[in-house]
Amino acid sequence: MARDSHSQRRVSPLTFTLMGLSGAAFAAFPLLRPWGDKAGSPEAQAAAFADSLWVFSHLSGMVGWALLATAAVVSAGLAIRTKALLVLGVAALLPYYGAETFALHVLGRAALRREDLSLMEFEAVIRGEPVAVVLFGLGLIVAAIGAILVAVDTWRAGHLRWSGIPLAVLIALYLPQFFAAGGARIVHGLLLGVACLLWAMASQRTPVEVTSAAQP
Repeated sequence: MARDSHSQRRVSPLTFTLMGLSGAAFAAFPLLRPWGDKAGSPEAQAAAFADSLWVFSHLSGMVGWALLATAAVVSAGLAIRTKALLVLGVAALLPYYGAETFALHVLGRAALRREDLSLMEFEAVIRGEPVAVVLFGLGLIVAAIGAILVAVDTWRAGHLRWSGIPLAVLIALYLPQFFAAGGARIVHGLLLGVACLLWAMASQRTPVEVTSAAQP
């Protein structure tokens, strides 16, 4: 009796889990984020920064990036250069998230507690710190290049090769979407969450050798 071997493909559980959680975190960031800082008034800015959701939402954004980079590292279907660019990009952009998350939260709470809205003048100083801004911009650009290479690697893999394209496009749009209105940013976050899950389901598959009995 002969045995017939053939290859099947199965989802990598670790990559699928990491990408699914990354997508959920990316989607939650703009959904949970208080948008009062875009209202223009110091009172609304201070209230948004002081809100606990300011911290939780930005932490969600950071977790999304960290999980995306981790998923890339453990993925068997991506080239080393792709993984390296995503990790470097995420490492460079996260410090700015830290300033936004914690420094502005402390500033908003202090302004409300002291009833001194003049403290909100420091918002521009914190957000405009040159080194942090440069690192953030470069990090997003490098991460976008890494995401484009994810799409290239996925295309070459030949299995639902288009599935990396939505992820690449939405990561590339992460920098310009910061200049959009809150509603547009929420839509972007939701779409990015779906793109992460799509790529995990469609592209992160590993070949498994299956041996079955065959009649002589």
